[in-house]
Amino acid sequence: MRSTLPQWVAMPRDARILTSDGLEMRPLKNSAVTYENAKLGVLVGALRNAGGCARNLTVRLQYTDDHWRPLGDPIENEARVSQVDPGAALPYRFRLRRNDEFKEPPSGYIVQVAEDGKAVAATLQWVDRNRKIDTSPCPPTDLVTTFAEKKRRATLSGYRVDGTLTVNNGGPVRPDGIMLTALLLDEGGEVLEVLTGIPEPKPKELPSGFIENAQVIAFSLSTGIPLGKAVQTVQFFAELLPGARLVPESPGKQE
Repeated sequence: MRSTLPQWVAMPRDARILTSDGLEMRPLKNSAVTYENAKLGVLVGALRNAGGCARNLTVRLQYTDDHWRPLGDPIENEARVSQVDPGAALPYRFRLRRNDEFKEPPSGYIVQVAEDGKAVAATLQWVDRNRKIDTSPCPPTDLVTTFAEKKRRATLSGYRVDGTLTVNNGGPVRPDGIMLTALLLDEGGEVLEVLTGIPEPKPKELPSGFIENAQVIAFSLSTGIPLGKAVQTVQFFAELLPGARLVPESPGKQE
């Protein structure tokens, strides 16, 4: 793929996935269409949680030299998903850097997945296939939501997914305090695209300015990548952003 990318895109051939102790993440295969994102300087994909409940996750991309030593600061994941049930997907979307931002173009990159702020492993490690895994679902987070997909379609500019979000628990919450992520898969379960955005309800839909519990809010997520009829499955995620206020602002009470 490297030969098909613009010279400015910093996307080396060699890549690794490293996690903090106790995590086991396996990559989902990417569809060829994700190369269109890479040409624009965006890397999308997803990992499958092969271990137990994973909580308080951070996902970053770290460029490295030819000895896998870090180059520059890591890049944060735009797809904000911090809790993943056993067997569930962890999507990622990174804005790649330019080669001219480095003295020497990076030789590799590492997708780093850490739990509870732990350090990721320094090297590749063997996985014990005989270890017992607790497959119990994760406990509910502060924000509990449900999604309903309403429509997906190709557009003149790319592709669009429309749906509704219901806050079941955790409201009232500001709409700009929720990050939405949609993982788009083809019929073979390969990653096509990862979309992100926030709900943008009309002011008349939110008299108080907040999404209340049990309130249904429409949203739309789109991409400029032409996906045509390839999308077979859409998985939605909602994450409460740091600093989001769960209740209307009042003296001495803000989160």
